[in-house]
Amino acid sequence: MTRPRTIHDIPTPALILDVPTMQRNIHRMAEFFSEGPTKLRPHFKAHKTTEIARRQLAAGSCVGLTCATAGEAEVAAGFCEDILIANQVIGLDKCARVAILAKSGIDIKVAVDSELGVEQMSKAAQDTETTVGVLVEVNIGFRAGTPPGEAAVVLGRRISDTPGVELRGLMGYEGPAAGIEERDRRGTMAKQALDRLLPRGGLPDGHRVRRKYRHVRHDGTDGRSHGDPGRIVRVDGHGLQERGAAVRAGILGARDGA
Repeated sequence: MTRPRTIHDIPTPALILDVPTMQRNIHRMAEFFSEGPTKLRPHFKAHKTTEIARRQLAAGSCVGLTCATAGEAEVAAGFCEDILIANQVIGLDKCARVAILAKSGIDIKVAVDSELGVEQMSKAAQDTETTVGVLVEVNIGFRAGTPPGEAAVVLGRRISDTPGVELRGLMGYEGPAAGIEERDRRGTMAKQALDRLLPRGGLPDGHRVRRKYRHVRHDGTDGRSHGDPGRIVRVDGHGLQERGAAVRAGILGARDGA
């Protein structure tokens, strides 16, 4: 096969990556997070590319990576020792894979929003003779999660009393706010969503809050520890970054006279 010489020579469909722009985006986000106590945990699912993830980690301000599935976590474990699966892991086979990662020395955390999720992860961890970190995912208005308030507190205390799992804090997601172009309105909507995350009754002593957020500056005084922006590389035009990736497509066919 002849190596393409220009973009127009590349067979479609194809993902076109602007490497200099990608690198600027990565460094710009690392610099953004270096200014305060909140640290960066890039989302591996956004690009599913180990070389890009390595560059994100090397740029600094990172505590680890975020993954969407046990399979992604298994790949990321080859070069990163601190991983969060920002989804519920349901099914004893999947939980067992997570427990094996924990047993191997990876600091692995998963989201939970039900007692079933806690029970299955607890069983897998005990069977593997290890401990898995968990975060209570709170529904702050945009996706899965346990209801905010007392329900989140009850689930957190249930985790604290369960062997094989360790409560590591709370998780909330207000990502749709990132689609709002007007900056002040975007920030207000995101803050309103995040304010629903903190339970009035408090978590068991010593536990912190983790929030997923994009494009919102904050002084970190509410205990937020990590941010998981997913569009650092393939940003779609909002926020801090330039567009770093695009899909090149071709025409499959056309009707006569069209």
